Amino acid sequence: MPDPRSLVLGLDGGGSKTVAFVCDDTGHVLGYARGGASEIYTRGEAAFSTISRTVQDALDQAGLSPDDLRAATYSLAGVDWPEDAVFVRERLSRSPRCAIEVRNDAVGALDGAIPQGPAVVVACGTSCGIASRNAAGGNWHSGFWQHPLGSYELGLKALQAICLGHQGIAQPTALAPLALDTLRLPHVEALLHRVTRRENPEILLLARLTPLLFDAAEAGDPVSRAIVTEHGAGLGRMAAAAARQVGISGQAMKVALTGGVFRHASSLLPTVVLDSMRQAEAQIEPVTPFGEPVLGSVIDALRRIGVPITAPVLKNLCRSMPTAAYFDTVA
Repeated sequence: MPDPRSLVLGLDGGGSKTVAFVCDDTGHVLGYARGGASEIYTRGEAAFSTISRTVQDALDQAGLSPDDLRAATYSLAGVDWPEDAVFVRERLSRSPRCAIEVRNDAVGALDGAIPQGPAVVVACGTSCGIASRNAAGGNWHSGFWQHPLGSYELGLKALQAICLGHQGIAQPTALAPLALDTLRLPHVEALLHRVTRRENPEILLLARLTPLLFDAAEAGDPVSRAIVTEHGAGLGRMAAAAARQVGISGQAMKVALTGGVFRHASSLLPTVVLDSMRQAEAQIEPVTPFGEPVLGSVIDALRRIGVPITAPVLKNLCRSMPTAAYFDTVA
């Protein structure tokens, strides 16, 4: 069994899923698990049950117990203010041997995508968070400053466009027949009803509209392209503001786009985000994210026990993680 003094846990939790990894100080992943949503503002007690269960499943896979861990970093959606971190830390199961860090999930996404140096990450999934870091390691995350958001907001804009076009108030959109055909609905009213009805509204349908919005935009639908372009420009402006918050505006910095929204094959949204940033930040260097957001939590936990994040450690982390499909979100 690995030396308990060298074992850490990293967890990333958001509005769609929670992922936990147990790792040793060489970067080898010993166990991992995935659970449901754990956003603390909307999920309440269910969020903590999900976190606890996912952590235990990862430990079980590794053949370990909580007492074997030396450090654990939890990067969670909803940890937007200092008191949120205190609240969550008080609720987590802990061992006296294990140092616990709680922080916003966008900061974890930043560490996972770009482990070192001046950088900005736009993590766009169910919601959206942007984080930035300067050369000294100081960071900032958007929290409740964030606008616009992620797939739910894009889906809501898509639904509004479909309804306004159907009523003759605005330009009709090719997104309407695409959505009805894909979701197997007879008419627009049926779509609106399923999302807004009093009993059991299917809010997840909004997230399912987002990839269809991108498909329609790629096919040339002007309404869909306008929605995506406006949204991307807003994300780019927010990312530029994040750079200013840590004093790297105008400096060379790496930029990564991560999260489920950016997994779509369409290049329109990422292109607009980066172009919007370039208008204010001429020295951005777009990079492919190094790893998944949970990797950032693992890296932080390793740093907290004094492990240098070297190339061999990062290589081991990437080699021992599951494939990208494990992290996909299916609405």
